[in-house]
Amino acid sequence: SKHFIYNYNACIEKGEPGKRSHTGGGPPYDLYREDTMGFSFLPKEGNFFELFDKLAVTAVEASKHFSATVASGRFDEETVSKMRDIEHRGDDLTHNIIDQLNKTFITPFDREDIHALANELDSIIDMLNTITNRLKIYKLSGVNNELVEFSMVIEKSVMATASAVEGL
Repeated sequence: SKHFIYNYNACIEKGEPGKRSHTGGGPPYDLYREDTMGFSFLPKEGNFFELFDKLAVTAVEASKHFSATVASGRFDEETVSKMRDIEHRGDDLTHNIIDQLNKTFITPFDREDIHALANELDSIIDMLNTITNRLKIYKLSGVNNELVEFSMVIEKSVMATASAVEGL
């Protein structure tokens, strides 16, 4: 924020624009000098919208991985491990959003809505991870057409959600 900073030397000797003297005979001050404060109401780093976009992209990645896994009919440790990695990235992004929310005084929209949106996007990824784990536990093998159709509906839904998040 702008502060009136006293500048004893330069203002007296030079008649620079923007430098005005006190009416009470005090020292001149500089109207254009910017001083930094230790506290800001707005976040200095991080942007909720960028974090939401990253979380939505992670959800799309999880849904595409789920669809590919179901279409291949392979529910082995490799596919489960990849889904787990995606889920951990989603958790990290969600934690970043919540941490940013806790550090920010003024938010772009309601705190409760930011918290709810972050949790719901994370829930999408968590559920896809859970389904993938259960398919491995139940030792499903081969391609199930109903499951493939279900995965395509999920993927389209997640992509529509991500498109909505990008529109924020």
